[in-house]
Amino acid sequence: MILDIDKTAIYGNDANDLAISLQWMEKPSTSVRKLYTKVLSPVLRPAYEELCSKARKVDVVLYTRRPQMIRYQSCMRDLCIPIRYKDSWHEDGQLYIPPEVKEPEDVFQHFQGPELRPEEAADIKKALTRLLAARDAIRGELDLDYTPTVVVTASDKKVEATAERCGISSENAFLFDDNKGLARDPRVVVVDPLESLPEPQRSKVLAFMEAELPIKSADPYLLDYLEDVKETERAIERLAGDVRWRIPLSYRKIDRWIIPPLNISREDEAVALKEFEDLREALELREGKARDERLKAQSDDLSRKLQKVKVNDEGKAATTPVAAGAKSTPDIKRLTVEGYLEKSELYDNGVMTPVTLEKEMAMYENAGILSPVSPSSEESTPSSSSPPQAKQGLELRGLGVDGLRDKKEGWGVSLLDAVQKAAEWRKVK
Repeated sequence: MILDIDKTAIYGNDANDLAISLQWMEKPSTSVRKLYTKVLSPVLRPAYEELCSKARKVDVVLYTRRPQMIRYQSCMRDLCIPIRYKDSWHEDGQLYIPPEVKEPEDVFQHFQGPELRPEEAADIKKALTRLLAARDAIRGELDLDYTPTVVVTASDKKVEATAERCGISSENAFLFDDNKGLARDPRVVVVDPLESLPEPQRSKVLAFMEAELPIKSADPYLLDYLEDVKETERAIERLAGDVRWRIPLSYRKIDRWIIPPLNISREDEAVALKEFEDLREALELREGKARDERLKAQSDDLSRKLQKVKVNDEGKAATTPVAAGAKSTPDIKRLTVEGYLEKSELYDNGVMTPVTLEKEMAMYENAGILSPVSPSSEESTPSSSSPPQAKQGLELRGLGVDGLRDKKEGWGVSLLDAVQKAAEWRKVK
């Protein structure tokens, strides 16, 4: 499996300058690495898994066209500089970055010239940081037990020769690439360019960027740089005078990649499918165990925080003294649906979602701190003139989150739907 990076394995051209923005503002390389884990194609993993179900061994190689990393165009000297590293890394105009390379410094240990100015060397190192971050993000997404080779070219891609150079039989080697100019190559599977992201992935990336680099703190020169590209690839947008990070939204489901037929026997394909199913089951068990451990850690942390909460005899929440203007911690035991709605600021980006709501519910349950709250007589005895929906809503308002869960099971709706209905019923009253 040979993977193009830009607009194929990851969003946009090198994530459409989002990573460059972090580097421009001198954010740590860890932030850049985190970004690339969030901009991966949502159909990358399914394509890899489908290949794994057909072949017993699937080798992954990354193949990207980035001329600037081979023939560096210096904006300081208006000069094109041919970059050379270790001789064995260069072949037929392409640069092969081996798996043992971990950081840009590992690459520059084999730098053979020509001499660069400090600013030029720093620019190339930043480009290498982004490339290696993308490589590591793809490795993690595919759960590879090895680091894939990265092939950088400054010219047209040569699939068969590159596959053989990387130790892959060209017979079953296929390049997945968004470049329609390669459509006539029988070894190329042309995919739709990833120029937008679906929800909730898009919102998570935008929230990450705003958290790591609030747009209001960005260098004005950076904003000018980000606007000096094609409008469809801009990482920022201006609305009513305000500037904000921009990622186009995918309004339709992203098509899965077509997996071409492989030249292998039916027996080998059947064995590959059985091995893949066994591996997937093991991975699901491992991921489930990891989720349980994370949830327990979150529950323990929540329990420690709630030990500071005191409840008086009337069931009203009382907290330890807090500084003037600071928010107090609500008593979760007595939290009603109405109170739950008011806790929206605790959810991801201030938005209540099924995932975050269910996660917090599970944390409270594991911590053993949930109990239903009996409805007051006023709320549990609505007037006979109230519509049926309003009656249910008034009854629901008196329930705690435990009671809400019981209610929603009977309705056949999600927990989020139940909370939203409660909000509507509150308006009815």
